[in-house]
Amino acid sequence: MNQDMYMRQSFRQKPQLSPGVVHSMQLLSMPYTALIPFLSRMTLENPLLELEDSAEDFPLELTEADDEEIFTKSGSTKENLPGQECFETERELLRLELLVCGYPGEIEDTALVILDELDVHGYWNGEPEELAARLDVAEETAEKALCAIQSLKPAGTGARSLSECLALQIDESFKNASLIRRLVQEDLPWTAGNHIRQIQKKYGVSASAAREMVSCVRSLNPYPVDLAEKHYGGTYVYPELKVHVKRGETRAALSRRSENLVTVNENYLLDFPQEMLDGETKQFLRECQSRAAELIGSLRLRDRTMERVLKEIAAYQKDFFLYGFSCLKPMTLKQISERLGLSTSTVCRCVQDKYMETDFGVIALKKLFSAQVKSEGAYSSAAAARAAIRSILEQKGEDYSDRQLAELLSQQGIHISRRTVTKYRNEEKLSNRSGRRQHGTL
Repeated sequence: MNQDMYMRQSFRQKPQLSPGVVHSMQLLSMPYTALIPFLSRMTLENPLLELEDSAEDFPLELTEADDEEIFTKSGSTKENLPGQECFETERELLRLELLVCGYPGEIEDTALVILDELDVHGYWNGEPEELAARLDVAEETAEKALCAIQSLKPAGTGARSLSECLALQIDESFKNASLIRRLVQEDLPWTAGNHIRQIQKKYGVSASAAREMVSCVRSLNPYPVDLAEKHYGGTYVYPELKVHVKRGETRAALSRRSENLVTVNENYLLDFPQEMLDGETKQFLRECQSRAAELIGSLRLRDRTMERVLKEIAAYQKDFFLYGFSCLKPMTLKQISERLGLSTSTVCRCVQDKYMETDFGVIALKKLFSAQVKSEGAYSSAAAARAAIRSILEQKGEDYSDRQLAELLSQQGIHISRRTVTKYRNEEKLSNRSGRRQHGTL
């Protein structure tokens, strides 16, 4: 056998973010309840930084976190700031991965809707036909968007059933890959019951090959991704944004500016005569000055970005702040990012785990982002459709089935399927008709 050895040289560009950019991104992702403990730890590490008294009075119990290594979705480790936890969620990582792929605009927008609708295990409880009708796009576009979601890592994301989830994880490099995929799609219960003879007979393989196929299927992960939301800062929720209506106009502002939470103590350097300091101490103090200036600049950028996003949302959703959820417009991260000239990931970080004080109470900022559903002459938000369902069921009178609810919504100009009504009703934690009749409540 001729075994020649050879070398091959290749070049590949890999973008590398500067520490300052990473710092700003992480601070933007932090909710206020995580920002205060982080700044407190920074003041302990940097003698030039001082935490303002108003921040020290914030009612939080500071706890140490083991942040030696932060593991990403792929299982590799990444560097992190001292005392800083990772605040990127699995859903955001999937969103960033999708945006990097560079799909055409309509396909990308549709895929982002699917991504937002994935359940905590990464499954999608929809169909391309229903999604295409809801978003008023071509069915082919919806199918391509679903394929885009299912191409993301880990494999199995975006599946509509257990069989599809497992089939997506079967790589062509697997031995008998096509047969294993057929087994998963057509006879999955056989793998649970270890029906080797039936597999041998139907697929024409030996007993050992059938056992290998069953073993391969059992090694696949039925829950490939965990999209459960993680909340930071214990049970505390602090609305760092506020929007109120005065004289028919919305007033949007930050509750507190994070750049005012820490200050630099310039007098600290005056306590040490320069001639008494050795080279190592001078280098340490210079680094402290640099890190302090970088932190203040990042906090100032955080405030400016948050304020821009907040004011744009307040202007876009003015009817919501005036009249409530029934007037909430469909709005996506991409729409806001394009209007502000920011990246979608930046807007996502502004929204993530942030809360807003409104005339209706404190609400999560992400509640204002909602998919669109088709209505008469325009598009209505999914949140408005959910509010309409709740309003109908809260009215006294005949108890409606989901199909009847879909017909009533259609009369109001909101055209969604019976299956979508069921989905929205479950999201609102409303019982079905039999449950309401049995318990006498919604």
